[in-house]
Parts: sequence; structure tokens; C-alpha cells
Amino acid sequence: MNFKPAIYLFFLLLWVFQFACSQPCTLTPEQAPEMRGFRLLMSVEEIRAKYKDFPIPSANEFGLAKVLIVNNANYPMNYVINRSRPDGVIIVNGIGYPEIKGTSRIYLEIFDGRIMKIKVFYFNDLKWNSVDEFTKKTAESLELKGALRGGGKSRQLTCDGIWIDAGIDEDYKQLQTHENLPYLELNAYRLYMELLSRQDKKNENANRKEQERRDVFKP
Repeated sequence: MNFKPAIYLFFLLLWVFQFACSQPCTLTPEQAPEMRGFRLLMSVEEIRAKYKDFPIPSANEFGLAKVLIVNNANYPMNYVINRSRPDGVIIVNGIGYPEIKGTSRIYLEIFDGRIMKIKVFYFNDLKWNSVDEFTKKTAESLELKGALRGGGKSRQLTCDGIWIDAGIDEDYKQLQTHENLPYLELNAYRLYMELLSRQDKKNENANRKEQERRDVFKP
């Protein structure tokens, strides 16, 4: 996954705007609800203490690792389990994770050894009449202060260090399946800002070196 600064700046401004225009949500990453056995800022050591077979994911140069836990009861059989995909996502067989029951898959993004993002896709066997119906029920279940707002296929809410996104949409990362599924995503977005900062510094260093080469160029 390539991170684009303009996109993240747009979402950061969106978070600030929504936080200012809606009832403040004071939920912090430390207070975030557990989702199917995982919670924001949970360390790899804590995960492995709970799930012995959870892999030790290899982080990239910026400290980011990605894990996909799949429910094999309804998953393409041609997926290779317990190996890394070309995009760096480690695929894990969910058979040893009882909390995954009722879900299609769970994405985890782990930054500096702590969970930065949790995204759960649910099966669509429970039919929701609308995105608003699903997101309203989600907000009630999480006891959120402030409504999830937005348009189209998703609704969002910014809390104190948490970005919440819920809706019914296609998982664009799955090439074999093209169905719309209910999903819920929690992000510790200040960690995302730190990740983006590291990437920006690398780009700045690369640009500076290129400029130095141009400055000393002689035909």
C-alpha cells in the first residue's frame, strides 16, 4: 500500500472538521472497545499471549506490519494461508481465533509493535435495510457519544485520537470477491500521522539528494 500525503491530509482535515461540527466524542485509543479479541494499541506480545499461533509480523522500513485473519468457513480456497501476500500482508488462518466467528476477515495494521488499525468485515447473511441502520446500531453497541456522519456507503466519527469508520461496502483488497459487506474500522490516527511523518522525511531526504546531484551536474 502506497501512502499519499495529500490523501491523508484530506482525511486529517475531515477529522478536524467533523470533530468541530458534531458532539465531541472523548473516546481515546486506550479506552477503545475490544473488537473480536483485539484492541487499539495492543502489543504483539499481548496478542501472542492470547493467541499462541499469531505470527511475529515483519515490519517495513517505517515500522508498519499488516496482518489479515481470515475465516476459512467462507473464504476462497486458493488463498495461501500463513504466508505473506505480494503487498506485504500476512494471511493467518482464523481457525484458532474463536472471536472471528460471524466475521469474514479482520485486518490489523501494526505500527511499532502496537495495533494501529482494526478493520472487521462481517458476513452479509444479516441483511441491513440501509447503511444508516447498520451504523446507528454500531454506534449504539459501542456506546459512542456523537453520531456517525457522512454519505454514500460509509459513516465516520472522530474521537480523541480515534477515527471510526463504518458502512457497507466492497473490500477493495479482495480480488476474488466483489460483494458489499458490513464493516467497522477503528484507527489510532495519531500513529498514522507519525507513520506519514517518517515517510515524508524519507521523501525529503531523497529529494534533497537528487537536488544535490542536479546542482553539481556538469555537461
